[in-house]
This record gives sequence, C-alpha cells and structure tokens, in this order.
Amino acid sequence: MKQEQFFVKSPCDGLNLSTLTVLPQLPEKAEGIVQLIHGMAEHKERYLHFMEFLAAHGYICIIHDHRGHGKSVKSSADLGYFYGQGSDGLVEDTAAVTRYARSRWPNLPVFLIGHSMGSLIARAYTKKYDDQIERLILIGSPSEKGGARIALALTKLMKILRGGRHVSLLIDRLAAPRAKDKTSRSRVSWICSLESVVRAYEMDALCGFTFTADGYEALIRLMIDVYDKDGWQMNHPSLPVHFASGAEDVCLIDETHFRRSADFMRQVGYSSVTAKLYRNLRHEILNENGREEVYTDLLTVLRGEQR
Repeated sequence: MKQEQFFVKSPCDGLNLSTLTVLPQLPEKAEGIVQLIHGMAEHKERYLHFMEFLAAHGYICIIHDHRGHGKSVKSSADLGYFYGQGSDGLVEDTAAVTRYARSRWPNLPVFLIGHSMGSLIARAYTKKYDDQIERLILIGSPSEKGGARIALALTKLMKILRGGRHVSLLIDRLAAPRAKDKTSRSRVSWICSLESVVRAYEMDALCGFTFTADGYEALIRLMIDVYDKDGWQMNHPSLPVHFASGAEDVCLIDETHFRRSADFMRQVGYSSVTAKLYRNLRHEILNENGREEVYTDLLTVLRGEQR
C-alpha cells in the first residue's frame, strides 16, 4: 500500500484542503474509490487504519481535512473556524475532492462514507450531487434534534455581536454531544468505550477543539438542511444508502430516532435504504472494541453483497 498527501484547492475561496490517499498494492486493478468524510473536531489521519483495511481489499481511499480542521487551516488558531463559507463550503469542498478523484481514476465508481458531522455533510452533498456516487454509507449519523432553528438564530446573533471567530461556551453546551454517564472522568467518553481511544483523542492537539460561532452556524445549518424535504435533486433515486451506528451512540438519541433517519431518506425518494445498529458500541464504531465486525460488514455493503 502507498500513502500520498497533497492539497486540493477549495472552489469557494481557494483554501488548501489537506488530502490523503491510501492506494492498494495494484491501483490499476482497484474495485473503486472510497471517499471518506470525517467528523467534528477531529482529522483525517484518524481513519488511516480503516483506509488501510479497505486498500488491502482493493479500494482506493481518499479523505480530506475539513476547513477549520487538521491541516486545512491557515494557522492553528483557526481550528473550528470555517472562514465564513458555512455549510455550503463544506459540501463544495467535498465535491471538489470527488472531482479530483474522478479525474484521476475516471473509470472507477465512487463510494461515499461519512462519519458523524461527516454524515451530515455526506447527506447535504447527496442532496445536490447524488449522481456523482454509487453508494452512500452513513456512520454515527446524528438524529434530528428539536430546537435546531432556535440554536441557529442564537448562533447568528452571537456572530453579529461577537464575530465569527468567537467561541461561545453557551452554544457549545447546547450543540455539542455530551456523555450520558455523568460520572465519567472524561468529557469525551461518549465517543468510544475503549479508554485508549478516548485518551488518544484527548492528547491529540487536532482533536476536541471547540467550534467558533462560524463553525457552529455551519453545523446547525447542515442539521436543518439534511432533514428538510425540499431541495433534493434526486438524480439517482436508486442510490443505495446504508446507516450504521452503535446502539450506545448519544448522537442517534435512541433507536426510534435512528430508524426515523433511515425512513427520511426513503421519504425523499431513495428506494434502497438499509440500517444496522451495533449493540454495546458507542459513537466511533470504526474504533470500538469489535470493530473487525464493523469493517467486514461495511466491506460487504461496499461490494453490494448485503442490503
């Protein structure tokens, strides 16, 4: 396997998007391209293990750091700041990476996998560009929450009063996930049951930062947009869509909300929607104890062998 790191320019403002590929041993015989979209307040390198697994099974993998994340910033002080491009910027950045991949490997299908906030971006992307991908997989997908429009109004007001770079602990308390277990020693124990994963996240300077008002406005707009039935282009209604989450994931709220998310995609017109919950797993099912089962299942979904 071979790794490559490079930049793809954002079509919105020319921002350099730090991008990583992992190539299989024989890329000329690849099964397809898997484009991954990472989650909130983390970075692309956290997906290397999964990418290497997919590459070992014949897939070219590509992922970029979102604006305001990882190495897609002008300075480390900009972590959590999206340079005023909002949710549209996140979607168009993702589309630019797809275009890069399709131009470099023009004869291969593209499969899109989004985790957490990345799953929101993936759905907003699909709303507009579903004819650019052959399959959509949504991992750790946040369920629809009430009060999103109120939170958006508050965030916009905060931007007006304090500026887009302002970090509001009030907005963070309202919008960021929180552990169900109030006795936990870590505020991010909700991501994974493995202490080693939680500790590594806490020690990583590129993880766990607080979004600015600009960042939260984009995140909340994504949540509203993906649960709005208006605006879906539906150029590929037969697109297979698969949801996968840990049953103990705070972001899905509960199993009923998880099923509603899948039902929503059926309601807007997608005819092939499946979903699977993994018992006893938390948010990061790609890093959880028992991830081997998750990896194998997702590989099967990618191959279209299981619905």
